[in-house]
Amino acid sequence: MSRVGLSYDECRKTWVGMIALAGVAAERGVVRLVYLDEAYERRVREGRMTTAHDLREAIIEGTVQRVRPKVMTVIAVMGPDSFARGGGSDKGKGLVSSAS
Repeated sequence: MSRVGLSYDECRKTWVGMIALAGVAAERGVVRLVYLDEAYERRVREGRMTTAHDLREAIIEGTVQRVRPKVMTVIAVMGPDSFARGGGSDKGKGLVSSAS
């Protein structure tokens, strides 16, 4: 039985995956807020939070601090597989190309 607008059958596995995905999204949102809050609080302590432009700079700073570890992880994990040669390397190429 499928809902209107969905082209796949609903089953327990589908809903477990959707709930897990929602949990991961919520966790990432909380982590992002922690980085933004740290950047904001640091600027308030330093007296650099007086205008809307200062707030925008704090948001950019917090976002960059969160994105940098993610990019480094992707490069470290998927980088070697992207340039692999030899036996078995064709197995990893599909994974790398689908994730990027």
